[in-house]
This record gives sequence, structure tokens and C-alpha cells, in this order.
Amino acid sequence: MGVGSRVDMNINKKIYLAETTTYNFAVNISIGMSNALLIRLLSYGVSELGLLTFIRILAYGVSQVPAALLVEHYRHKRKMLWNLFGALNRLGPSLLILSLFLPKDYSLSFALVVSFLSQFAGGVAGVAATDVLADIIPVGESPSFFSKINQLNYVSISLAFITSFAAFALIPDYLVSYQLLYTISFAIGLVSTIFLVKIRDPKGFVNSGKPIARLYDDLEIVKFIFHDGRLRRYLLVISLFNFSVNIPAPFWDYIVMVVIGGNELIVVLKNVVSLAVKSIGMFFWKREIAKYGLRKVTVIGMASTAVVPILYKDFATSTSLLGIEAVSGYIWAPLDLSIFLYNAYLPPKDVRPAYLSLLGLTINSVSSLASMMGTLIAVSTGDVGSVLLASSVLRGVSASIAYATLPEVDEKNNVARR
Repeated sequence: MGVGSRVDMNINKKIYLAETTTYNFAVNISIGMSNALLIRLLSYGVSELGLLTFIRILAYGVSQVPAALLVEHYRHKRKMLWNLFGALNRLGPSLLILSLFLPKDYSLSFALVVSFLSQFAGGVAGVAATDVLADIIPVGESPSFFSKINQLNYVSISLAFITSFAAFALIPDYLVSYQLLYTISFAIGLVSTIFLVKIRDPKGFVNSGKPIARLYDDLEIVKFIFHDGRLRRYLLVISLFNFSVNIPAPFWDYIVMVVIGGNELIVVLKNVVSLAVKSIGMFFWKREIAKYGLRKVTVIGMASTAVVPILYKDFATSTSLLGIEAVSGYIWAPLDLSIFLYNAYLPPKDVRPAYLSLLGLTINSVSSLASMMGTLIAVSTGDVGSVLLASSVLRGVSASIAYATLPEVDEKNNVARR
């Protein structure tokens, strides 16, 4: 690699640091406080929150087929795709505040449309972004670089929630607090979009103005993925794990604000604690990945998450919640890093966009079904405790299957091995 290429890569890394931190600040105000907003100001309950969660996750899933086609057929324009869809993804959620000013009969429909379009855009942007980043960051540097990125993101997200905490603590009118926060989210989203546009595709890579030649046509790529045992096993394991995690997805803020009688300040504090512990835990877990391998750390992380729903079910109170979130943050730290590394570096380069899209389609489809199943269970039983128990059991099952089948990633050849 020439000196110029190294300089360009270093500039790209710095811009990406600014882009991802501002992105996470913006969306973790608008998305992070969305359920609390709808519970507080529109009196949404289990069924409305379940439907919104279903739509959000489903939108990301159904985006993956067009994402695969767009990134694969127009790979020379993958950065432009990231720019366009990334802008909509980071600015769209802040428009949710407008649902408060619509007639109540239309507020849910508006929230569903905004959520669907924003998440759909995020699905397309995610495939394009991961493909670009995997060519900017060499696989050997990835654990260190992306652990640093995760730590900065945790700080950024914590600052977003601290901003939210300050708004609710200092402004007694909830409507004014939410209006201020969503205005801030939109403004920072614009700044993040500017940084996004400044990121450049690596020099000399698929920038000739023509789609790159592929080893396979679309059908052959899909056949290749399903015939590759390593790719197939990871797809099945991560899909089952996401199903188990998303059964209670609509209800975390509902539990805080309705079941245990908390408020927005408790919602914000629990998120800050979780992220702070994740950031600290990342220092430990990145060394463990280097020492024991990605596979082993991923399995340990999956198994450990089974504790979290049980803690919420049996021990959650306004005073104990922060301790539970500290445990959750430490448990999730390795998974935040390891799942990204699997997604970026397990598939061979030539099928990466298609595989990422297939992952997104499958994972988000099963996750949306899981959230709807959890909603139906909660509505029919009148209790979210049974939903939490089901999630815990399935997480343990997922970890057991992962222990038996999950492949390792070869850092030299960017292929998987067992």
C-alpha cells in the first residue's frame, strides 16, 4: 500500500469516527426515547408498542432484498447508496415528534409510516456501509479498530441519554422536553450526514463507473451461500438467537414506566449505565477475542444474556434496575463487537453484499415475528413475565446450538473455518 493510500485510509477512519458518533447521538435520542414518548403523551399500550416494534424490525428485514440488488448491481455506487439511505435513516426518526400534532386517529398510522421508511433506509444503508468499511479496515486491524468505535459510540449514546436526562430533569413540561430533544436529534443528524458524505470509497476499488464482474449471478450466489456449511450455520444460529432476544423487544420501556412505576429519568439512567459498562467491558472482551477466538467469546456472550430477562422478571424495581442494567451491559459488550466482526469478515468478499442482505432479511423477519409473538403472549396472558421467561430459555438453547455449530473466522484469508 502506497503512502497516499495510507493517508486516504487514515482520513477515512477519522471521518468515520465523527460520522458514527454523531449518528449514534442523533438516533439514540429519536429512537431511544420513542417508546417513552408514545407511552407518556399518546398513552400507547402493549398492543400499539408491539405493532410498532413489529413494523420497525420487519421494515429492516424486507429492505434486504432491494439492498442486495442495489449494492450488488451498483457496487461502484455503493457509497452514494450509503449517503442517500443513511441520511433518511438518521433524519427520519426525529420526525416522530410530529405525530403529537396530528389527530389521534392518524397518529399511529403516521408513526408506523415514519418508522417503516426510516428502518427500511437503514437496512439498505447498512449493507452498503458494511461493504465499504470492510474494504477500508483490514481484517487484522478490525478487533482493535471496531472495539474503539464501539467504545466511542457508547460514549456518544451515553451523551445522548444524558442530554435527555437533563431535558426531563430541568423542564417540567414533558411536551416541551420531547420537542427540544427531537429538534436536537434532527440538527445533529444533519451534521452526521455531512460527515457521511465526506467518507470516500477506497481508491481503486469498484470506482470505474461500471458494476464489477461477479463470480456468480444472483441465483448462484444464493446457492453458494446455502451450500457453504459455515455460512449456513452462522445464519441459522444468529437467526435463532435474534428470535429469542426479540420476543420481549417491545416491552423494556413499558416495564419501566408501567409495570414498576418508573419515569423517563429511570429510562434514561438505565440506558446510560448499560452503555457505560459496555464501554468498560470492551477493554476486557477485545483481549479475550484475541486470546480465545471470536467463536468462543460469542458463545459465552449468547449464553450469558439468558440471565437478563430473568433479572427483569424477578428482581426489577426502580432501585434495582440500574444494577441489572450494569450486568446486562457487561454481558452484551462482547456480542456487540463479535457479531459485527462475523457479519463483516465471515463471508468471502465476492458474496459479502448478498450474504449481508440475506442475513438482514432472515434475522429481521424472524425478529419481527418474535416481537409479535411476544405481544400476543403478553396480551393474552396480561403479563409480560411469561414473555421474559420464554426469551431466557430460548437464549440458552441458542447458545447451546452455537457451541456445537458456530464457525471461526480466519483473519488471514477472510474465510471461515471450523
